[in-house]
Amino acid sequence: MFTPKFIRIGIALAGLSAGSVLAAPAAAAPPVPPPAVPATAVPGVLPTVVPGTPGTATTPSTAASAAGGLTAVTVPTSAARRASGLPWSDGGYFAHDSAQADAFAAWRGRPVDNIVAFTHRQTWPALLEPWWTTSLPAGFDASRDDFILSVPLWTDDGDAGSDAQWTQLATATTAVDPDAFMRVGWEMNCCFSLATDQDAWRTQFTRAATLLKAAAPELQIVFNPNEGASSNNTVTDPSVLFVDGLIDIVAIDAYDWYPAYTDEASWAQHRDKQFGWNHWYDFARSKNLPFAVAEFGVSAASTDTGGDNPAYFQHAYGWLMEKATTTPGSIAFVSIFNEPAEYCLCQLYPTTANPAAGERYRDLLAELAGAAPAPPEGTVTGPDDTTPAPPAEPDSGLSAGDLPASAGTPTG
Repeated sequence: MFTPKFIRIGIALAGLSAGSVLAAPAAAAPPVPPPAVPATAVPGVLPTVVPGTPGTATTPSTAASAAGGLTAVTVPTSAARRASGLPWSDGGYFAHDSAQADAFAAWRGRPVDNIVAFTHRQTWPALLEPWWTTSLPAGFDASRDDFILSVPLWTDDGDAGSDAQWTQLATATTAVDPDAFMRVGWEMNCCFSLATDQDAWRTQFTRAATLLKAAAPELQIVFNPNEGASSNNTVTDPSVLFVDGLIDIVAIDAYDWYPAYTDEASWAQHRDKQFGWNHWYDFARSKNLPFAVAEFGVSAASTDTGGDNPAYFQHAYGWLMEKATTTPGSIAFVSIFNEPAEYCLCQLYPTTANPAAGERYRDLLAELAGAAPAPPEGTVTGPDDTTPAPPAEPDSGLSAGDLPASAGTPTG
């Protein structure tokens, strides 16, 4: 009998302030010199190569904050029993390699709670090849752990998929994890399934999510923009793409990028600018949904990154712990992007260009697991105020979208 990992819980609204809750780390090492940059690179966007699709891209960027009303969020009932010991599901992308996932877990000193995978994108027949099922580590337990699948709304040949194909995908995914997370049309504001036409994107997203849910009601749909300003002629405000009633999680992808998170001022820019960490966290709360960081990490692939930067993890995990402590259950999952390829150089283990950042990452997990508050299980009544957060004022500071094309972004 399948028991869902998630229940509804009412949580009292509390005013939050963002920032690191732990001691400041040592200064970051200089970045590794960047590789050559193709002319098609997107300024301010750290690319992610999706296996099986050469020469493609992923993320980072900026930020904004406001207090929003909340009566309930979805909280993992198993959170107190997370294998990592953290109050959220903490795992990552490990190149679709179960052995790498196991080795990474041993290196960091605690199991990974989630596995991020990507379908192929060339055609629908390729997309439906379930080779990504080999991503799971030996100890993966679907009743406790999370499988996170990244799925485009259209394949590279422009195919929106038939109803039967979306149904087949849902069935294949639930065979791995009945309540898996599906990042449908992720990074639509910069990189994949581009939202250049708001109505067309919303129509296809609604169709895909409806078909997936009809075939497998426990699947959890993730609305996952890239952190910061939009690019590639996509909608300026990705929140207009949100479809009420079909989405279970609001997530961002955010890397140590434009500017690097090297000090309090640069972290504050990412945290507090429009479409940054606080902005999307507050947006999730206004929808009574939990928040996630679906891809994050340091990068040594460009002089525009922080390179081997321990401060990045210091700021990110400090912020996450503050939110999880102040509003238990508001952070659903966090996923490191452990990518060794030259376009990214994000890997922390087994080989790395980021040894200091890797050590800080390990230390932080040990510290946070020891201090992690046990999320409540059951239903707690909260206030009735569900007033959405007021829109944040646009920030006049430099954002990824302001960077010149010559700024350079490595691609795979």
